[in-house]
Order: sequence, then C-alpha cells, then structure tokens
Amino acid sequence: MQISLRSILLIFFITAASYASDFSITVNSVGIGNNWRAGEITPVHITVNSNTNEPVQAWIQWEVPDADGDLVLWGRAITLSPMSDTSTWLYAPTRAWDNGDTVWTIRLRELEDNMPSGELELLQFSPYSVRAIYVPVRSALTVIFGTRRLGLPGYLPTSPETKQETSFLVSGLKSKDLPDAWPCFTSLEALVWADTVPEFSFRQTQAIEDWVFRGGHFIITLPNIGDPWSLGRQNAPLANLTQGVEPFITQIPIEKLQKVLGKATRLPQSIATVRIFGNIKDEWDTHYTPILWLDDGSVIAVQKTFGFGTLTVIGIDVTSGNLSSLGLPKTDIFWNRIFGKRNTTPSTFELQKLKDDNELSPTISKVTYLLAGNLIAQYIAMSTTASGKLGTVFIVILMYWIVACPGGFYFLYRRKKLQWSWVLFVSSAIIFTGGTWVLAGITSGVSTPIKHVSIIDHVYGGTGQKVTGWFSVFLPNFGNAKITLHGQSNNLLTPWTPPDASMTPDFIDRREVRLNLDSVPNSFNQPARSTTANFAFDWVGGIDSTYFNSLLRVDPNNVPKVNSDFNNGLALSGIIKNNASGIFQDVTIIWVTDEQNDNPNQVATGRVLNKMHTWRFPYLKNGEELNFNSLKVSNLSSFTNAVKARYQLEELFQSSGVSDKDWHTKMEMLSFYSHLSPPIYKKNANAKQGPASHRTIREGGRDLDLSTWFSRPCIIVMGFLHNSPIPVDISMDGEQINKSAGTTLVRWVYPLEQSQ
Repeated sequence: MQISLRSILLIFFITAASYASDFSITVNSVGIGNNWRAGEITPVHITVNSNTNEPVQAWIQWEVPDADGDLVLWGRAITLSPMSDTSTWLYAPTRAWDNGDTVWTIRLRELEDNMPSGELELLQFSPYSVRAIYVPVRSALTVIFGTRRLGLPGYLPTSPETKQETSFLVSGLKSKDLPDAWPCFTSLEALVWADTVPEFSFRQTQAIEDWVFRGGHFIITLPNIGDPWSLGRQNAPLANLTQGVEPFITQIPIEKLQKVLGKATRLPQSIATVRIFGNIKDEWDTHYTPILWLDDGSVIAVQKTFGFGTLTVIGIDVTSGNLSSLGLPKTDIFWNRIFGKRNTTPSTFELQKLKDDNELSPTISKVTYLLAGNLIAQYIAMSTTASGKLGTVFIVILMYWIVACPGGFYFLYRRKKLQWSWVLFVSSAIIFTGGTWVLAGITSGVSTPIKHVSIIDHVYGGTGQKVTGWFSVFLPNFGNAKITLHGQSNNLLTPWTPPDASMTPDFIDRREVRLNLDSVPNSFNQPARSTTANFAFDWVGGIDSTYFNSLLRVDPNNVPKVNSDFNNGLALSGIIKNNASGIFQDVTIIWVTDEQNDNPNQVATGRVLNKMHTWRFPYLKNGEELNFNSLKVSNLSSFTNAVKARYQLEELFQSSGVSDKDWHTKMEMLSFYSHLSPPIYKKNANAKQGPASHRTIREGGRDLDLSTWFSRPCIIVMGFLHNSPIPVDISMDGEQINKSAGTTLVRWVYPLEQSQ
C-alpha cells in the first residue's frame, strides 16, 4: 500500500503538535535569586513540565551566541518524570553588551543513544520577561540566604558616595536557590548564610566547596539557639569546609560586644548567647585566623583558609531582631574586617548631619578606571599576522558570494544560459573551497600560536597553585578545533568575549557548538576559520613546568617571620629566592601586621584594617635572593602612603589602551582593590573646600581581589614575568601546544601567626 506525501506530512505535524502539548518550559530565575550581571558566567534555573505517562530521556539546552556569532548550546541530559515537574540548572558566559532585552532560547530535545535529536519544545525569553534584576557592573554582588540583612545595607549606594565600591544585596534566599556547579558562583563577592536551614544536595555541596577552594568567600552566622551546622560532626552540612571549626557556647553582657558590633545610642542591660572559638593568646594554626575578639581576648569570629578561598564563621547571632532594633551591627566596624575592606559607611542621617554642620566635603573625586576586560584584551591580542588572515578569509567569502550569486546570475542571464546556473554554483563551491584549503595550508604559520595573560596564586603551606587566565589561540585551518585545558576534571575553560567585540561583525557562517554541563567543561569544539579565538580559564593543581619551577622558594634555614626589637620595634626576617627561569619585574612586597587599627568611627575615614608596610624592587633575577632583613620599616614604607603615591592615577576619561607601566599598575590595583584609598567625604567646618579625594572604579576582575588577606597577618609578594609560557597545558585536537608567550602575574602569600 502506498502512503502519500500528504499523509506523511500530516503524521509529522500531528506528532509535533502532540509533543508541543506534552511539555512546557519555565525559566524560574536568571542568576542567583533572579539577579544577574552581563559579561559573567550566568546560571539559569529551569523547570520542565511533562504531561506524558512515561518517563522521557531528554536534553535541555540554553542557546547563547558568542563573540563570533556562533551559537553555543549549553545543556545537559535530564529525565522527565511522568505527569510532573523536573527542575535543573544551566549556565553560560553572557556577553558584556547583553541586557534585559536580550532574547535567548531554551530548547528541549529528545535524547537517543546519548545524543540530542528531535525537538520537543522551545521557549524564547529575556531577563525582563522573567523579571530578572540587572546587577550594575560597578557594584559588588553579595547574596544572603535568609530573611535578615545583618547590617550589610551600609554598603548600599549613598549620595554623595563615600565608598570605593557599593554592594548589591540579594536576600530572602533558600537552599533551593543554590546552583549545583561552582562556576555559577564566580560573580559573587561573598555568600552569607543567615537564618535559613542549610539543606544541600550532593551537587550543591560539591559546588560550594569547589567554589570556596578556588577563591570564594562563604560566611556563616551561627544562631543563638540550636546547631543547624552540626559543627565538629561528620554528618555536618559542608563537613569538609567546616571541619576543625568547633566553638563552645557562653553568655556575656551585651555591652561587651560593642567593640566588635559598634556603639548603640541605647543599650539594654541584657545577656547575649555567643559562641567562642578560642582566645587570641592561643596558638593558632596558620589555616585559622581570629578576626574579631572581645577585650578579654575571646574570639567570636574566625576565618579558615580553604584552598585559595575563605570560610568565615561568626559566633554572634547577627540575625537577631534585638540587635537590628539597636542599629547593630555597624557595617564598617563589624563587616569591614570580615570582607577585608577599608570603607567607612555613614548612614543617610549621619551624612545629613555632616551637611548641616558644614562638614560634608563638596570636592568631586578624581577617578581611576580599572576596566579588567580591556586590560586583558590589550595583552592577548594577536599580531597582524592573524588579523591579516581574517581579512583574507573575509575577501574569499565575499568573492565566493559575488561569483556564485549575483555575479554568476548576471553573467548567465546576459548569455541566455540560465539552465547552467546549477553547474556554475557547484563549480564555484568546489573551486573556492579548494582554494580556501590551499590558502589555509600555505599561510598557517604563526610562530607562537598562544598569547596569554595568567595570574598565579600560591599560598605557602597549601597544596598546588591556582591559575586564572585568558588566552588567544590561532586556529590555522577551517572546520573545528577541539581546544582542551588539561589538569583536574573540574577545571574550567570557556570562550571569552572582549568587551569591545560588539563592534566586530559576526561571521556569516554561523555554527553551533554543544557543551555538556553534567560536568564542568574543560574543552571546547571551537569553529575554526584560520583566525584567532579567545578563551578564559580557571585552573587549580600543581604547575608542571621547568620555567616556573616552584616560583618563589623559602630558605629552610631562614624562614620568614616577625622579629621584635625593643629599640626598633617589629621587623621582618627570612629569605626567599626566585626559582623561576624568568626575571620578576615590578616586585611588590606587602607586610600585613597583626596590629589592628582603630575602628573607623573613631578616626579619619578609610583607615586600613591592620598596620601595613610595602616595598618595591624593579626586578628579582633568576636565582636571586630577597632578604627580608633589608626591608626597613618607616613612614616611607607605610602602605597608606604608597597607595597615595603610586595608585591614584589621574584619568580624564575611560581608555581602552594603556602603557605597559600603567598596565602593571592597574593589575596590581585589581589585586588589592578593596584596600585602595576610598573617597574623602569630610572637611573642616570652617573650610570652603574639602581635601583632595580619589576614587577607583572597577569593571570586572573582582575575583582577582586579595581582600580577605588584608585583615590577616601575612606577607604578599607580587611580580610580573614577561614573555613567559602559559602555566597550564593546552592542546588542540589532542596535540599539546608547546609554544606560547605572554605575561604572568605571580602572587605569593605567606601566612603569619596572629601573635596579639
């Protein structure tokens, strides 16, 4: 029996209609808590409703265009339970110019033999359509799990602005709002767990621990009553992260907390239940640092170094409504030390009083712009060799279009031989394809196929190194090239979009790339067009390179330490050696002492948290030693004075390109942004003008900030290695790329004991 074409089409459309009615897709949130920022890795939470009577193996993907206009399909396999909802997380790096009106597609597909096939449903949406809130690119993002805001609103914007950088706060979150992969947390300054129950899935637990290990900051506030975190027990939520943190409960008069919480206008005579982690006079392991303590030395907040990140546990229930009614805790007094910031955070009432008393400065701050994306793009841009090839490719494609389409048609039309059009079209395709391959083969020579910027972090006494980096790779052929970042399985490789890429036209041959998010992606099947492609990576492990060769090595017979001299005070001693093959340039040494400065409300604005000193050297040669005994402590070595002298660049406008000297300076500024001088907002009541003021604005690069180290005693050594190979292994189509060049910033941290 013959089946007509009409019947086949009818069956197809009936099947498609039935599928369409069987499934529906809902986007629950864009970003954590439905708050997102463009140009960063953005999670989306999705729910699929199935009306079928059988379980369905499916593939769900978020289609996000990249800088070249190719469509990247960020997806994962899911099992749709019959007659129920199934929720999952996806994530992708969005482009810097995406906004609330940007339209994306979520597509549900059948999964056959572990391969996506036919479409089951699709949904087009924009952030505005799901009421997602856009986080300003110049604000830090802190998420709070629980209903209380814990005194953090002091970091919100004010007028005039008194802070270096304001914060965007997202509160009211619960465990279900947590993504299940660590890249989803990279846009956060901190994750604060307040007054909601900590219930995590296995994937959420792994995601949080991985994120903190790679530099994240997780903050826990312990309640007055109960022990939801089961600290010290094997079955504790986040047991690996909280292991070793075991406080004991005590009760103290609430007025004794004023040193750490700030002073209230009225303070009742009452008793507060707190958790104590030890005494400041105890011997502390270098992985644990007392952050806040009372006059008797009782430590009520401790920070634990976990990999390259930080866990902060607070023994005061700052979610308490009683404290909130007293206006406590004061943001700058309590939270600055936890975040490692030097802001002062006057309230609107306090600013109005300064204005009424003629003590509010009218001075407009001079501004330095730290545009991280532009700084990176400037240093990984390939030479004109690669860009010239891109121009050649464009010309070849343009010629093919002219010959195969309007030019060929006009030629045959004039000769009345339009019946030969298919021959002309096929011949043109064959000739231009062959010519393109020949062109690619004879012009594929680029001496250094990778150009990179890498930041290596190493914490002495820890395991391995962390490398944050970006690179441009030349892809010599046409087709696809599989770029792979080697090392641990959860290291991250993503395509990277320079901020000004919106000015570059897309390739006309849009292609699709599929990524499986069941695990963190460390390879990418990049469309190749005999030009360059840009990537970003986040890597942890042990650097296996003879060039870097353990970087800075400590003399085992003369380890760094603090010496006390009755006549000269405190001083450093110890020897480190440059064990790398290159010369460290613009070497900076920062010593964060354990001597805390006074609270911000008792002194001038913007004091550093601990007394700090810094020294600079133009270079440290290969094999050369640096003796800390030679570092003299004086007013010239004051970190505050050094910031004013070196890190207050005057810029009349934002610039995408900077000199090599300023590039070094700005990368250093990104490393300790939280401790740059904040704006000065006070003046003498009798003066017409206020003192000179400076503010530094950053866009991106927040994960480079060493903020939490500035409230802990340590030594930080930084230096640049130019013309250095990329510190990680990159391969193309299975073959390792052995030649690379670029700039590496090394940041070496040596924790010191808290001796107060």
